[in-house]
Amino acid sequence: MRVLTIGSKQIPTGTKCDGFLPIHDMELGVPFTAVTGFDDGPLALVISGIHGCEIGAISAARLLASRLLPEDINGSVVIIRIANPDGFFARTEYINPTDGLNLNYCFPGDPDGSVSYRIGHAITGIMKNSDLVVDLHSGDLSEDLYPFAVIPPGGQKEKNLAAARALGFDYFVGISGHNMPTDCAAGLGIPAVMAEMDSPDNRSETFAGDYCARVINCLRSFGVLKGRADDGTGSELSSYVSIKSEENGYWIPTVKPGEMIKKGDLIGHTEDLFGCVLQRYYAGQNGVVLYIVRTGAVKKAGSLYAMGLL
Repeated sequence: MRVLTIGSKQIPTGTKCDGFLPIHDMELGVPFTAVTGFDDGPLALVISGIHGCEIGAISAARLLASRLLPEDINGSVVIIRIANPDGFFARTEYINPTDGLNLNYCFPGDPDGSVSYRIGHAITGIMKNSDLVVDLHSGDLSEDLYPFAVIPPGGQKEKNLAAARALGFDYFVGISGHNMPTDCAAGLGIPAVMAEMDSPDNRSETFAGDYCARVINCLRSFGVLKGRADDGTGSELSSYVSIKSEENGYWIPTVKPGEMIKKGDLIGHTEDLFGCVLQRYYAGQNGVVLYIVRTGAVKKAGSLYAMGLL
């Protein structure tokens, strides 16, 4: 039987337990829930809270942790409940306020680096023994998004595609090159997918239940959980394009996430603080709006929206 070890803690078979992944110079560490079945099987790593204010993903991970039982599992599941606790408690968008870094780009990490790199290193230690990595995200404080999945183009592409389809979103797209958890997994030869799902009611039981059910289906499709997985769905987008602001200003979008746009369509415009138009932004290609910044304030070189090309 495979023995699951997290930090210095060994998790017996047929067990459900909570704990903290120890991180040097962090008072508590990173909270996790581990659930082991009674038989040998694959290990799935589910990560949430890379961005501390993505409450939709954190809510889904909390529900998943509460629902899974040892008798449901073939093998083991480790759920990182909130990978970035400092960002969560400080209500900080995108970054860990302790070192000012975006944890999403700090993998595989460094045990001698700043706190974000140390967290990345500790999570990678679990990832190295995993058979599937599912990284949960949702809209951050300033974002509205349409559900989609992200896969690393490298690694085990067919299994990455299967994981993306098992989530059941309308779209999935390949993104890499940023030292994200999915990039790290691909480099280790481990199937991986990033889920992006949000809603205005992202703290509701309905939303968390929907998100959680999609993750459960993904885990079933890889044989981690018992039960039959539903058939996968979704269309692969050819690429992902993020548009940045050319100036500081007040951003007024004219499109919504999920909306189909054509080359030349007006996406929105920026104004100065007195209401004068600074810049109008038009779609450079045909595609679908995946997310849009909904808060007025934007900085030069800050994100305005992202689209997937069909």
